[in-house]
Amino acid sequence: MLADTHVHYADATFDLLDRGGTLYHPNHLVLADRARGGMLEDIGYPLHELWQDGFALMVRNVTSEFLKPVFAGSKLAILSEVALDSARSLTVSQRFVFQCELPKTDLHGKFIDGARVEPGADICRFSTKLVCVNMREVRVDALPERLVEPFRRSVNTQVRRASDGYRAMLAGAPS
Repeated sequence: MLADTHVHYADATFDLLDRGGTLYHPNHLVLADRARGGMLEDIGYPLHELWQDGFALMVRNVTSEFLKPVFAGSKLAILSEVALDSARSLTVSQRFVFQCELPKTDLHGKFIDGARVEPGADICRFSTKLVCVNMREVRVDALPERLVEPFRRSVNTQVRRASDGYRAMLAGAPS
């Protein structure tokens, strides 16, 4: 397991909403994928370099649990942790949480009296198992050492810095 939690920030923008004004459920997966891509960039191995090296991470399975709706304009934090399952696969566990307290609004932007969204409240959870595919040989292969090494280390300063900032945000302290 990665010693630290990677934090990716996202907004519930209009293009991600359904007709009811909430985040359309497949778009949670889009945001989770963006967070995984951001995590790879932060460890120094962005997706485009993984592909240039002839590898791809393919989704083997995803489990999801939806807990709360996300309304237009919500500020989200996506917290990701990695577990190395084997030499060929890893699991990314992700939680979506609200970044700050927001008043809820209806579809027309009118505030709903007394309805509030609490910061840090879980919105949904995903567990995604990824396998490494050697694209040159078109077969499952070992994860590249360049990808594995940051998850073996107990300290990853870029990820820790983001994680500490998130904890400070929840505590109400400036980061």
